[in-house]
Amino acid sequence: MVRSLGILLSPVLLLIFVSVGRAAQVPLLYEEERAPGSIGATVEHGLVYASVPDLADAFNIETQWLGSTQKLVLFVGHVQAKFTAWNPVVVVDDVPYNLPAQTIIRGGVLLAPAEPLARLLDPITPGHLTWDAAANAFRLSTADYNVRPGTVEQRQNGTMVTLRIQSDLPIEETTGEPNWLHLAILGGRIDAQGFRQMVLGGAVLQLLTFQYQNSAQISFRLQRGYTYDIMRSESGPWFRVLFRQVMPPPAPLSTQGEFIQINRDQWAINTIIIDPGHGGRDPGSVGPDDIYEKDIVLNIGLRLAERLRNDLNVNVVMTRSTDRFVSLRERGRVAVRSNGKLFISLHCNALGDPRIGGVQTYFLSDAETDEARDVARIENAALVFEDSTETLSAGECCDWYDVNEIVAGMTSDRYLRESQELAKLVQDEIVRSLGVRDQGVHQAGFYVMKGTLASMPSILVEAGYLSNPAEARRMRQRSYQRQVADAIYRAVREFKLKYEREM
Repeated sequence: MVRSLGILLSPVLLLIFVSVGRAAQVPLLYEEERAPGSIGATVEHGLVYASVPDLADAFNIETQWLGSTQKLVLFVGHVQAKFTAWNPVVVVDDVPYNLPAQTIIRGGVLLAPAEPLARLLDPITPGHLTWDAAANAFRLSTADYNVRPGTVEQRQNGTMVTLRIQSDLPIEETTGEPNWLHLAILGGRIDAQGFRQMVLGGAVLQLLTFQYQNSAQISFRLQRGYTYDIMRSESGPWFRVLFRQVMPPPAPLSTQGEFIQINRDQWAINTIIIDPGHGGRDPGSVGPDDIYEKDIVLNIGLRLAERLRNDLNVNVVMTRSTDRFVSLRERGRVAVRSNGKLFISLHCNALGDPRIGGVQTYFLSDAETDEARDVARIENAALVFEDSTETLSAGECCDWYDVNEIVAGMTSDRYLRESQELAKLVQDEIVRSLGVRDQGVHQAGFYVMKGTLASMPSILVEAGYLSNPAEARRMRQRSYQRQVADAIYRAVREFKLKYEREM
């Protein structure tokens, strides 16, 4: 379905437009005391067209012109908006929107109707962007900024960055390669223009900001060899990050052989994270006779942990070992803090059709099918049980997930191949040893795996369908739960041997 952005009525044109079709400029007006910006524009057939690249540049939005296909792509983190020359359809993250008139090219620049363009870009701009037809100007309401710039100072013990962030906004910090620190502020509305005027220095080489519909992101590119500490004021809107240089080891390694051995130990699969889904107030899927997903996957996880510890001699960390609620964010934190080398999340499936059954295994990537997106949506709906979103409905929670990809910068192609290989080994072993229907290996965007920050191979196993009465009865049996755990164990053992042999 193509969504319509409405019909733009012909405005009363100001004198800045000397004649129809003549290139001109329209202002970008700010509520605060700031000089207005200037956006290239023209008027044709009674419509005001505005320069898409100019608007993108005003809000620090990255653009790319694809000359072979005549497309202009806007990038805001993981969100993409694709404009095509001489075409009224704009595609935002695979969702088509229909402009009231086609885009045009003038002077080598792509322009689009101003009023619907403002509405299209509003969710990814700082503040509230509108088109004022009476004044023939774009307006940016910045009264709701709650993430504002501060200072970058050189201190004796490092580089101190001070920001002004509303004190009750949740902040997630993640790191990425090479040398990036990302701060995701849930509920943040960022003063992007102000951040562009910050004077950088010391450990901070680059600072980027991104605005999403329900969150904002600040990304720091750092010099090599720096770590960070975060300090947040409890009495005011001050948020400080201290970047300090990592001290070198006290003595160099004596031989190349020692270095190789230490490196091999570092990458050995010696810590495995087992994540039984749901728990506590979040029951997960519910089958006939009150069969709860949270109970089944906990039993599978406990058995799997036992096999891994006793038979593979690895350290196992469980995100929960009892019937308690653990947030999706905390599960990812546990994995990263524990220096996990594999992450295995355990779940049961459920659909409206009781005839569907079988096993599926997922690895973290963009969903390729509607079914994969639906499964990810169901599992990510656990966000509604978390403290920061308890006032939301399940639908609101999941829409938030779809628009923002939760937090920008948390996904990566790192370990994509290994995750896919592990998922296939697990899927094949469960199907072979249990004789269940093979629903295949799929890729989808699960929040719980995104929380591992792409720092380890990660998979999610859907061990069966509680909506299928026959499978539900089988899955509640302890003997069957042990069989599932043993099959996963054998697959992990094979993966570990192969992975470490190839290091």
